[in-house]
Amino acid sequence: MSDKKIGLSRRRVLGGLGAIGVASAGAGLGTSAYFSDTESFVGNILEAGSLDLYVHVDYEEDQGSYGDYEIDGVIQGDTFGEDPDGEALTIDVDDLKPGDSGEGELCFSIVDNPAWMWMCGELTANDENSVTEPEADADGEDNDYDPDGDIDGEGELADAMMVSLTYCDEDGDPILDDDEEPIVILEGTLGEVMSQLDNGVALDGDLEEDDRSPFPGVESSNETAGPCVCVEWWVPTDVGNEIQTDSVEFDFSFVAVQSRHNDGDVNPCITSTSGEDWGKFQFGDEAETWFGRLKAGDGPGGGAAQGELYIGNNAAGGDYNQDQYDWPDTFEGSFSVEYDSDANEGTITLYDSGGSSLSSATYTGLDDQASTGDGSADELGITAKANTAGSSVDVSNVMLNGTSPSGATSVSASGDGTSPTHLHITDVDTTVDWTLTGDVNIEFAGATGENVAMDVHVD
Repeated sequence: MSDKKIGLSRRRVLGGLGAIGVASAGAGLGTSAYFSDTESFVGNILEAGSLDLYVHVDYEEDQGSYGDYEIDGVIQGDTFGEDPDGEALTIDVDDLKPGDSGEGELCFSIVDNPAWMWMCGELTANDENSVTEPEADADGEDNDYDPDGDIDGEGELADAMMVSLTYCDEDGDPILDDDEEPIVILEGTLGEVMSQLDNGVALDGDLEEDDRSPFPGVESSNETAGPCVCVEWWVPTDVGNEIQTDSVEFDFSFVAVQSRHNDGDVNPCITSTSGEDWGKFQFGDEAETWFGRLKAGDGPGGGAAQGELYIGNNAAGGDYNQDQYDWPDTFEGSFSVEYDSDANEGTITLYDSGGSSLSSATYTGLDDQASTGDGSADELGITAKANTAGSSVDVSNVMLNGTSPSGATSVSASGDGTSPTHLHITDVDTTVDWTLTGDVNIEFAGATGENVAMDVHVD
């Protein structure tokens, strides 16, 4: 740890208080002052500490007779090696074939202070490129024979390559759990793993503890502390011609955030902002793929004419499911919107202040986020609306998968004639499993219908 010190502020010490005497020989009153003494602390210094992350990389590939490839060095910031003006580390694999593989250890030096660690990532390209004749005939190939074209479509390589992220030591040996099995961070196809990294993955700095811990700080970049992350990729030998000429590109990064005065819940991999207008209008195509909604419905006291919880593809077209709930005049509780990618199913649930479920609606068969609208599937929005005088909607403590986005986490609206307000969450992947939660307080003031509502928009 650093020897940097925080000095003390100036301090005064008083001594001999209250020592007063009276001389009264009939002549008059003698006087005396308080006794005092001063000890000073001078030249005090307040100096900020530092936090600097280094990633030590030991990586190799095996492409059989085509050759081997090895990397050994340190990443600081966006550069690889000792030159601060150097290039970023890029691993470029060509002539990829079934049976090829690669593996590496990534170990960490967090200089001066302990920190929470996160791993972020994004699949930036999954290209078909051209289609050869054997590729066109292969099972799982969606495009026709086109050996010379530059096909504007996704290839099959991201779904064919397998990736495993595990905790390991500096020698690359896996760290085992109580059942003597490697502790897995993520595993699956490249597309699946990168989708999870897109939403951020919290790393654990001490696997002996039950709860997640920060990574220890070290004194220099030459020493590492905490577990390493081992990355392994391979193309299974049973993959066929469907991946010919396909290519993928992806990024991943590690983020260290100081642990002092920080519980580690803020996720640096996703960001958020707030402002006026609807949340869905912040999307690239200004349109949602599907939605969840809490609304006044029949208002306090309830009734069966209008639902209070909605979830589905299209509100105006009636393509949704709903549930009834009799609102009180004032509601204090929480909500969740959960997406199950395997079932293509969404569920919105309302909870009381103690966490007990009050009402829930589920819709199966949601539109595919990746193939509708602009196809980006990387945004979420929340809208608060209160169009009735005296009403209000306050949404706070918004979290995705149990972590807070970096930025705004609340949004509110009141019945004073202002427009709806929004919270906009970006840099996410909405095609994988996720859960959005938050606290919600609503004053209805006799509102009915959609005059008072909270919407969740999914890109």
